[in-house]
Amino acid sequence: MDNDTSLIIPVTEAVFLQPFREHYLHRPGVTMPPHITVPAPFKPLRELAKDNYRTLTTRCASFPPFAFTLGRLDRFAEWGVLYLAPEPIEPFMALSEALSAPASPPLEDHASIVFHLTLARKQPPDLDQLEAEFNRAYGGQLPLRAMASEVSLYEKRGERWFKEASFPLGKA
Repeated sequence: MDNDTSLIIPVTEAVFLQPFREHYLHRPGVTMPPHITVPAPFKPLRELAKDNYRTLTTRCASFPPFAFTLGRLDRFAEWGVLYLAPEPIEPFMALSEALSAPASPPLEDHASIVFHLTLARKQPPDLDQLEAEFNRAYGGQLPLRAMASEVSLYEKRGERWFKEASFPLGKA
């Protein structure tokens, strides 16, 4: 069975985008709410010990909630992905670093991380058409102001993602 885990910041303010995402994202991508992934080295859920949950709880609780804006459409052209870019990115980078354990292998170069909320994936890529469709349907609702208030741990089982835990920010 294909198991994987992911730490995400759910973007509840973007739930109205879910119909577009459901239409243009493959499973299991649409089984997770609109979100921004937080890169941090950690083990698959089946290998996480209770100490890891305590560590995630403590580190998230010590990190303050933060506001951000989603307003700029961008793309990973080589993969046929359309996404919204959060701004500013510094709080996302700081949170990712805060969740990285000192004993963990270092994260990839943070300058190369592109924080994003995936909207669509199309092969072969026709991102001009996707962007035009998105702008017609949702452009008037951007920029979207959002608040990062928790980190959620999801596990992929088969073709679906399941929420396994939530770690509130700033609840020390």
